[in-house]
Amino acid sequence: MTKIKDDHRVHQKNRPDPVRARNEDGTLKGDDPTTPETNEAWEGGVAPKKEKANAKKSGKKAASKS
Repeated sequence: MTKIKDDHRVHQKNRPDPVRARNEDGTLKGDDPTTPETNEAWEGGVAPKKEKANAKKSGKKAASKS
C-alpha cells in the first residue's frame, strides 16, 4: 500500500493553475528572450505545457448529398 505523500496522482490534482505575471499597472508581462532558462511571463518562471491538438480522423472526405 502506498502512502499519500508518495502518491504522484494526489499531488498532480493539488497543483495550482498557472498564473500570468503582471506589471504594477496590471498589464501582462512579456518574456525576456535574453534569459532562456526563465520565463518572466508566468509566475514561478515556468510556462504551462501546451495541450496537444486533437488529431484529425482519417483523411477521407465526407460524401456530399446532392
